[in-house]
Amino acid sequence: MKVHVVWGSVASGKTTYVVENRKDNDITFDFDMIMRTLSGFDAHTKNDNIISYVLAIRQLIIDKLKTEEKLDSAWIIVTYVDDAFKEKFSGFK
Repeated sequence: MKVHVVWGSVASGKTTYVVENRKDNDITFDFDMIMRTLSGFDAHTKNDNIISYVLAIRQLIIDKLKTEEKLDSAWIIVTYVDDAFKEKFSGFK
């Protein structure tokens, strides 16, 4: 399992990059898409009351990836990376 963390500012092309590079047997987490799905808002519009749900989904995916054997790669799209976020990937090779 290879995990790609793609990060950068809003509208910098992160999602486009992932769409162009991901393969059929990969999984993608896109904060903005999950927020959009859960809130019903337009892209890049956030509901602060839903952020904890989106982050819980992300954490669930990261935890599951640690034992994943069937998928090839994961793409995690975020706008900000700090030490706490990096620590979430300590169990990966």
